[in-house]
Amino acid sequence: MNLSKILGTAGSFFLVIGAMLKIMHMPGANLCFPLGLLFLIIFLIAWLLDALKNSVGFLERLFYFLLFATLFVEFVGTLFKIMHYPGAGAPFVQITMGLIILLIPTYLIYAYSEKDQLKKSTISTLMIAYMTLSGFVLILSRNIPNHILNGFAMPEQAIVNMTKSINDNNTLLYERAASDSLASEKAEQLKEMSQALVQQISNIKMLLIKTAEPELNNPTEDSINIQTLGSRANYDIPSELLLGGEDGAEPKTDENSAVGLKNSIIKYRASLLNMFDEKVKESLIKYIGLKTDNCSLPFEDEKNPSWESCNFSHKPMASVLIVLDQLKNEVRYAESLAIQQMLLH
Repeated sequence: MNLSKILGTAGSFFLVIGAMLKIMHMPGANLCFPLGLLFLIIFLIAWLLDALKNSVGFLERLFYFLLFATLFVEFVGTLFKIMHYPGAGAPFVQITMGLIILLIPTYLIYAYSEKDQLKKSTISTLMIAYMTLSGFVLILSRNIPNHILNGFAMPEQAIVNMTKSINDNNTLLYERAASDSLASEKAEQLKEMSQALVQQISNIKMLLIKTAEPELNNPTEDSINIQTLGSRANYDIPSELLLGGEDGAEPKTDENSAVGLKNSIIKYRASLLNMFDEKVKESLIKYIGLKTDNCSLPFEDEKNPSWESCNFSHKPMASVLIVLDQLKNEVRYAESLAIQQMLLH
């Protein structure tokens, strides 16, 4: 067995293993999948050179060249799509469709005109294998449909509008608290705490967006919405940035991580409640939200997944941004309830 066949076999092996790991969200996919495609591309180049060398006639050479070009573009496009590299999407689809439009009639004309039954059988087998492989590639590179992702836009806007309303109401409450000698000091402390946590959440949101959309020029939260994000289906970047490594293999704990955010929420919630006596605490605990307990719903293979996994592990960017906006909303709502209690007591 020559080197090209060894690379082809190894490439197929790594491709299948990488695809399985990717689908199952297991570590190793980001290494196996690109490596498998690289080996297969080298094999295809060697195969094309050999096929062209042994070909006779223009149609035969054109068929092999178009078959190689189509497979090459599909492999590279799939790699870019699955690994979420910049540039994947419409250009690859357009090039692939153009090549297929050229490939199919070339195959039909060549198969019809070819008198050698062995060659005719070979090219028919190649086309069947190509169509099967294309179907496999299409399944691997599937995305969450746009109409589902765009469905996140309405709750996103509703949450943003609600947060703005709560902010406006909090401004009025802080003005009242400023003139209340008993509440003013605690209110100012609460304001600083709340703003710090909201800013942390905003920083995480912008970090995700800037990482996933590097081509955006100085994006701001107000200028971003889910419908305009090309990366809204990306689920690798949120997992890697917020959890760390592949599937949290090397957990991140800094303030821009899921663990860091969880710790900040726990600290904020405890500090807010400690501003009041036991009776008020009991009342506030029921309503302020910001819960960071493990999830009660089943989550893949985990029976009792952590708050971090439930919200950020392999969730599309659209979902993660909604979660972050909702957390800011909960902070502002908890802040509002706390100010009201300060003014009442």
